[in-house]
Amino acid sequence: MNKKAVEWLYEQLPELVAKGIIPTASVDLIRNHYGSIDKKIGGRTMLTMFALIGAMLVGLGVILILAHNWEQLGRMTRALVTIGMLVTTQILVGFTICFKKDNMVWAESTSTLLMLAIGASIALIGQTYHIADDFSNFLLTWMLLSIPLIYLMDVTAPAILYLAGVTIWIVSGDFDGLFKQLIWILLGIVGPYYYQLVKKDPYANPLVIFSWVFILCVYISFGAAFSSHLEHLYMLIYAGIFASTYFIGILWFDGPVKVWQNPYKVMGLAGCIGLSFLLTFKELWRSIGREIYSVGSTEYLLAFLLLTAAAVLGMKARKGNAGKQLLFGSAPLTAAIGFLLLFLDNSGISSTVLCNGYLLFLSIIIILKGIQEERLGVLNIGMIMVAVLIMMRFLDINFSFVARGVVFVVLGSCFLAANWMMVRRKKEVTK
Repeated sequence: MNKKAVEWLYEQLPELVAKGIIPTASVDLIRNHYGSIDKKIGGRTMLTMFALIGAMLVGLGVILILAHNWEQLGRMTRALVTIGMLVTTQILVGFTICFKKDNMVWAESTSTLLMLAIGASIALIGQTYHIADDFSNFLLTWMLLSIPLIYLMDVTAPAILYLAGVTIWIVSGDFDGLFKQLIWILLGIVGPYYYQLVKKDPYANPLVIFSWVFILCVYISFGAAFSSHLEHLYMLIYAGIFASTYFIGILWFDGPVKVWQNPYKVMGLAGCIGLSFLLTFKELWRSIGREIYSVGSTEYLLAFLLLTAAAVLGMKARKGNAGKQLLFGSAPLTAAIGFLLLFLDNSGISSTVLCNGYLLFLSIIIILKGIQEERLGVLNIGMIMVAVLIMMRFLDINFSFVARGVVFVVLGSCFLAANWMMVRRKKEVTK
């Protein structure tokens, strides 16, 4: 059991004993079985983050100091300075491997310094000897040379910098579509390291941060790699991506942890809801309906594969204890039905009504869930969704200022009343 789950279990023990569910003697047995919880994990993470910031500032500062007098130095001097900087950082990494291998702060900071030194060395040598100035090639070379550092030092910060680097490479590169698919190999290179982190502790702070960056980089890389095939069915394709991410969060990372510690579920759900709001606009469906017969085979294939992946993951989640959560990931189904309706009504009205109805129904479900579970945050999220949906419809249809004012007053009153009732109920339960 991971540390976060053990910590949650220990918090429940006093209540379980008080209710007579387990005897007091069992508490000691449970604590002896799982052991004590290291409360300094968060402190070590903060210390590592400050060390990383310090290392990056030092590295960038040295580069700026060198750049100030760079033009006055001869070629040989420039080469020696560059090599000296690279050797110095390698010595620091070697010292860490020999004497500070188990010190996370040393490992993360020195490896980050070396990664920055690699990039600076390539750029400085290239500028000194007038090697071809190609940002894409420079970035790709830098990232590939940094890969051994990730596995040798078992560090997260260089892995995050690597993800950011290859994502910038795919976004800024000017090359054909086939070469762009190299991004999936580049992202897959850190797969074994990611899997190792997941096996160790799927809710550890370094892994959670890495997951946030990884998901964001995958989203951006997908858009860049298939930019020429996201003209008509982008709503279906991205619905499949968001829903798949959401179901992965439910299947493999849905432990008793805080919301921010499950980036797959959070980003997937946010993507599904955001896309659902986008699909409530009639003009979007109308534009798709006008070009519905111009969709290419590659775009259909991408949509089919991603929707199938979302369906398979959703079925697996349904077999577990997440049946009630499937509704929040059903954006692909709604988008697919809306697309099929375009063949019958290419004006987009039917699809627009469907998506508005789905989002309204989803908002009501969230509101009811917040009331049943007495969770004020969930209740407010549902009400905000209703309010945003109504305000977005003002963009589609012309209403008078009086009508809009009345609606806003009613919505505000509902917010205040719902929050007041929820707070009052909680106070009564506390008494």
